[in-house]
Amino acid sequence: MTLTLKIITLLWLTIALGKAASLISRGYRYSVLMAIFPFYVYYALPLAADIFLPTNQEMFDVFPGFRQTTDDFFSLTVYCLFISLCPLVWRLGRCPAKYQGETLVSGSRNSGHKKNFTIALLWVIMIAPLIYLLLCPDFGALLTYGSIVRGEVLAGSDFERFHATLSLLSSVALASQGIYIIRRRRMAPIEVTIALCVALILIYCNGKRYSFALWLGCLYIAFYVKGWLRRRLVVTTSVFVLSFVIFSVFYQSMIRRAEGSFWSYPIDYRRDEHLKFAIYKVVNNEHREVIEYPGQSLFFNLVAFIPRQYYIEKPYPYHVYLTAAAVGYVMKSGDDIISWGVTSSILDECLLNFGWVGFLVGPLLLVMLGRLADARGDVMKTLTITLMWVLLSVQVAALLGLFAIWAIGLLYELVFRLHVIKPRRSIWWMAAGERSSRLFPKECR
Repeated sequence: MTLTLKIITLLWLTIALGKAASLISRGYRYSVLMAIFPFYVYYALPLAADIFLPTNQEMFDVFPGFRQTTDDFFSLTVYCLFISLCPLVWRLGRCPAKYQGETLVSGSRNSGHKKNFTIALLWVIMIAPLIYLLLCPDFGALLTYGSIVRGEVLAGSDFERFHATLSLLSSVALASQGIYIIRRRRMAPIEVTIALCVALILIYCNGKRYSFALWLGCLYIAFYVKGWLRRRLVVTTSVFVLSFVIFSVFYQSMIRRAEGSFWSYPIDYRRDEHLKFAIYKVVNNEHREVIEYPGQSLFFNLVAFIPRQYYIEKPYPYHVYLTAAAVGYVMKSGDDIISWGVTSSILDECLLNFGWVGFLVGPLLLVMLGRLADARGDVMKTLTITLMWVLLSVQVAALLGLFAIWAIGLLYELVFRLHVIKPRRSIWWMAAGERSSRLFPKECR
């Protein structure tokens, strides 16, 4: 029965992926459908792995909390039903294509100057991490690829603090290359060469796989926004996926060869075990053992920049609570927290924060972002889709810099009313009166 349920769910998600890819390849600009690509990787492919590959018992030795979810058929049924309904909700909640946003700079005569200023600003953002590299306290550790991941750097050292800032700057710089593609109608070979060299240097100095994934993801989203995926979806997607697979094999052999096993696979690529664990906790009314009060881990994103010495009761990032529950570690006041953690997504975070209501909050949040992307111009559309992918891939706390850039960009558009769509109709679950027409035009509510 369990095997049949997994096969049916996998087939349904494959059909949903094919339908979304068909719509995108035919030129439909439904941004929320872009969420199906990372969603399929994190939740459908693990089903295929469970069907065709033996169970990774070593994973359960590291994360005993995940073991209890594998034997609970009701939690598995809820999980399969939930991930099957998500693509349906996203498809029904998409913004009609004929009402999607266009880049309309409201009556400005200086649009050319603004565009030149934006291009210059993007170059500053891309070059800033390279200048910051000159302040590195330990060039030996910097030139050793992945030294921060290998554990060759002392905790609390000057280089660790330097690398944290470098990761923030490099994430924003790599994401800005996608925006640069959007703003430039044509790119000279010298521009492409310089941008590529900057990206490779930052990826190497960062030493983490997510930087390469972020860069590829932003480029892919930029290609979608520019309309380059139309009729080239299969070829383009294959090239990007093959590039990431090759890099991952290299990364695994260079950084994690000492582990000699694939127990790190659920940390890197799988989100299904985390979602099953969250569902199990909610179904059995045990989610408050992980998250103490609703919105605890989400609140951290708002106060992350406040030093803990000034806010002693500041909550921790979501992965701290999830990992502690998965390994059976009881967090108490004053105890040392777990310094590493599993990689989570917004779906299981919403479940553990809001309980049964989280089944609605997670998918509808992505619908809201998709409608927001379709109602904005190309730059904000690129940033918003990137944020959607980030939410499905990691916790927001991992890329707060990118989230801050998105929030600032959205606020800038709302204040200066750069993008306007004439309102037409409203949908009940986003209707908020005429005041909301600047954020969500009525066609996209």
